[in-house]
Amino acid sequence: MFVMGGSSFHNYPSNMPTLLSYYADVPIAARYEFANRFKSRYNTEPSDAAYVVYDAVALIMALSIDLNGRVSFDPAALNNQAGFEGMNGVFRFRKDGTIERLLSLFRRSTDKVSILDSEKPSFQDDE
Repeated sequence: MFVMGGSSFHNYPSNMPTLLSYYADVPIAARYEFANRFKSRYNTEPSDAAYVVYDAVALIMALSIDLNGRVSFDPAALNNQAGFEGMNGVFRFRKDGTIERLLSLFRRSTDKVSILDSEKPSFQDDE
């Protein structure tokens, strides 16, 4: 059987009755690093919302402090076409208000998960 899945498909049990599956997801290494720091501090696994909130706060901080350390927010900075790097991967805000993400493509067989295509580090080459 062949299955296509979305984000968090890597959490499905390894004994799922599939011979082969493909799914797009955020880079696992960054999420594991965040999860380990979170667990050591709060003694529990982070929820999916914890990753999103962390990214939101980091984005606000990055956009609200200028190079001289002064608080300064320019709404136009949200439209940075190169995007922003977060725990959930690289993302950017589009002019129509939607969010675009760069994801990695994974292949899962009955005994292992492999990365077929890693996410790009930014949207710079898309222009």
